[in-house]
Amino acid sequence: MKPYIKLFLAFAILTSLICSAIGSDQNLPEPDNIGTFYYFDSATNSLVPLEKKIAVTGREGWPKQKIVVKIDGEKAPLRLKSNQKMTFVVSLANGVDPNKYQLVSFQPKDGKREAVLVEGTWTGQKANSVFLPCNVGKFGDSYKFTPAEPLAAGEYAFSANDSNDTFGFGVDAGEDDGKK
Repeated sequence: MKPYIKLFLAFAILTSLICSAIGSDQNLPEPDNIGTFYYFDSATNSLVPLEKKIAVTGREGWPKQKIVVKIDGEKAPLRLKSNQKMTFVVSLANGVDPNKYQLVSFQPKDGKREAVLVEGTWTGQKANSVFLPCNVGKFGDSYKFTPAEPLAAGEYAFSANDSNDTFGFGVDAGEDDGKK
């Protein structure tokens, strides 16, 4: 009789663990708006909306030209620390591929944030590495974006590759940055 009790207890514990793992998504907050990026604050289990701005793309310079994307304001209001875990969440309409969204690095300049996409002359051009890789996964019914590498202090925004809408945030140096 004792082996059956042990087997029953093991089954009950395993079932409990599986059910709690499956139900864990039910405790995740969901975005209020489709297509808007949020920062997931795991300490409070809440979503903080990122600043939405319209980016303007243009050409600058002659004969050395560059294609530049600009956002109004030198700094985004939402500030994160470079040494903290960063998870961003977006709810997308059915059929929208989350991989069309990109994380872009911006530099403050003259009261704006700017990303130089391409620089070139008559003899050639070079693309700048302003697009940063992210890991994309499910977050309840939404998607989560986690930078593939820690972000350095600076300005950043998410944007779809077919839109001028940006969702910006800033990263400030963390307490442990640069200290060994």
